[in-house]
Parts: sequence; C-alpha cells; structure tokens
Amino acid sequence: MRAFFFILKLFFVFLTFNSCVSKKTIAKTNDYVFFAELKNNLLVFKVDTVQYKNFIKTELFAKESIYFQKIDIVKHYMIGSKKVFYYLSIEDKINGIKVAKWLDYIDGKFYSKMMIEEGDLFEQSYLVCRGVDGCSPNVLEVDGIKHWGCSEEVSCFVDKDAATKFQEKCKSFKSVIMSEK
Repeated sequence: MRAFFFILKLFFVFLTFNSCVSKKTIAKTNDYVFFAELKNNLLVFKVDTVQYKNFIKTELFAKESIYFQKIDIVKHYMIGSKKVFYYLSIEDKINGIKVAKWLDYIDGKFYSKMMIEEGDLFEQSYLVCRGVDGCSPNVLEVDGIKHWGCSEEVSCFVDKDAATKFQEKCKSFKSVIMSEK
C-alpha cells in the first residue's frame, strides 16, 4: 500500500512540475531547463515563478506553513577561490528560510540541471538554509568538488564541532527532488 502511495505521489509531483513549466515555453537542452535570461540588464524568468515556488514548498516543506515572498537569481563568489557562481534563490523572510539551486550561466541565459544521474548530485540538489545573521547559501570547492553550505566560515564545511555550533543559529538541509525531470 505504501508503494502505491509513493508511486501516486511521484506521479502527482511529475504532473505538478510539468504544469509549472508548461505555462511558458521552456527550451530544454539535453538535461537542462532554460530557467531565465538577461535582456537589457533585466532578469526575465522563463518559468512560472509562482508555480515554481509552490512546487518547492510542496516538495520540501509540505507540513510547514511557509510563504515564499521572493525568487531571484543571485551572483555570488565561492569561498576561498572567489570563482563566480549563480544560484536560484527562493526566500521566506518571515521564517528565515532560503532555498538555493545551482544554475549554469551560458551566454546570458541561466540553466538548471534537472536530470538525476550518478555522482555527487551537487547541481541537482537544493540547499535549504534556515536562520539569520550570516545564514545564507555558499559554495566551497575542494579538489574540484563543490559543496553547499550555509556559512561563509570554511570551518563549518570541514570541522564537525564548528558546524554543530553554527547549526544552533543556522540549520542547513540538502535535498534532491527525484521527480523533477
């Protein structure tokens, strides 16, 4: 019976996501979804942002009363290397929640990797930061492998004690939504 409900949920999520992206034409490039672009220095989303925020709320916060007030694309710099990266940011400022998803930036267009494949799933994962005062998405790259975190402190990425202490004011969660394709 649980398997039936699990399959039913996956089917519903698939339909929900398809409705999120079917409102506007979205160019798929292999395993990527064309998410937004810059036109005359203005950000133009190619997905229905209201439906996408609802999709994320349903998938990651189904049992919580939250409301995402803001969706944006953020340009940021990796900790240490200072390489530029972009991520989708969805925020509920009242509850101190920030959801991040890696975006590839190619020729003024932002793409999100959706296909689940083998490997570390970094680009397919969502990072959730919950807290205030420095509790924001960041990336640390070590030996070519990227790691999501909710702090600018390198110690929070590599030292369990520092991360545990930081978790008291800033909780972080990583998730992959398996039915996004």
